[in-house]
Amino acid sequence: MQAIETLLHNPRRQRIKLIERGPPNPAHYYTIDGSSEGVISTTALLKPTMPPFDAELQIATMMASPAWPENKLYGLTPEEIKREWSTAAPAGTAMHHNFENYHAGQPYNASAPEFVAYAGWLRQNPHIEHVASEYVLGSKAALLGGAIDNLSHDTQTNTFLMFDYKRTTKLRTQGYCECHNPFGLKKAFPHQRTINFAPGHDPDTCRAYGSHPLTEHLPSCNHMTYSLQQHVYGHLLEHPNLYNFPLAGQYLLAITPPTYYLYQAPVADVRNIARELIAERVREVKATLY
Repeated sequence: MQAIETLLHNPRRQRIKLIERGPPNPAHYYTIDGSSEGVISTTALLKPTMPPFDAELQIATMMASPAWPENKLYGLTPEEIKREWSTAAPAGTAMHHNFENYHAGQPYNASAPEFVAYAGWLRQNPHIEHVASEYVLGSKAALLGGAIDNLSHDTQTNTFLMFDYKRTTKLRTQGYCECHNPFGLKKAFPHQRTINFAPGHDPDTCRAYGSHPLTEHLPSCNHMTYSLQQHVYGHLLEHPNLYNFPLAGQYLLAITPPTYYLYQAPVADVRNIARELIAERVREVKATLY
């Protein structure tokens, strides 16, 4: 198809590169026209939009919950839980590389539980044909780079889809407030601020919502962060002056250990916010030129 050929041979692919180095000096960064100066990743762009993760608070909240005995981490000390969590990122990276190797025809681990789940999803969706893995894209005006996990062609509808692989114990769609309440627990809130907070709530320090003027009405949760990430990619991909590639859908493929169940989740519609975040970044870059 012409759209696929145009995408795969877009000259920007030669201008925007993802540089990855392993030990002893690991690195992961983007270059545009051979330079990494001022270039940030999409992860870095989105980092200020949500409150930072507080491991101590999260652990204390879990242990205070009536459901703590049913938690898979029950019985571990706080330090043991932190060590358990520290393995999550490397496991997610290994999963990404394994899937990428499979699609590239390179050696891969077919017995990895994440791949077993993914292979099952592929068998259930034979009409979804893989087009590209780890598709690197970006914008020089925004000095911004990113990489899409999976671009695919839906042969039933003749449309294109974006998928993002996530290895996570749970896709959360609500933010949590650490402010005081009668039970001393975090409290989950829906996607809007039309709620009655517990006594002692401090809206300036509350972590239930985003930490940026453009995201302060959004719940602080991984599903929302992943959705913003996908819409940043989607905006760059569909922009007529960049890649001009049409998308019909954007999804998360979430694999949840320890059961390794895979489910396909649509992203939240936050495309306008993603577009504004990119526009804000472009203005910042322009300001540094003068």
